[in-house]
Amino acid sequence: LTAATHIETWLLPQLHRRLFASHAASVAGAVLTVLALVLQSSAYLAMSSSWRLVARSEGASRLITTGPFALTRNPIYMSAILYIAGAFLMNGTIVFGIFLVLTPIFVHAQILREEFHLLSTNSESYRRYREVTPRYLLF
Repeated sequence: LTAATHIETWLLPQLHRRLFASHAASVAGAVLTVLALVLQSSAYLAMSSSWRLVARSEGASRLITTGPFALTRNPIYMSAILYIAGAFLMNGTIVFGIFLVLTPIFVHAQILREEFHLLSTNSESYRRYREVTPRYLLF
């Protein structure tokens, strides 16, 4: 009970402590958040009926290479990272700083799992796509 009380009275308030409070950072965060939502929405529109919550193992599916998928192989995951970065800039708290560090790690792990699936189901077309389209926005 003492440890729980210590966590509740000391740790939780620390996580919500602001590291900075800047109007410019808040504006930049809002811009990033809107860009993330636009990127994510355009990716879902490009995927149309090919959208899946989880990669299926039942053979090849249509590989989407147009729209935001022409800029990055992972526009939905990139939008998640941009969204977290924007949220961090808008509120500047430690907890969002932690999310900003952890999100790319977990996103990268998921991307690797999906790439393995795509190589096993759409091997040649995915290899060609992978050669000309970066995994992330810049690399």
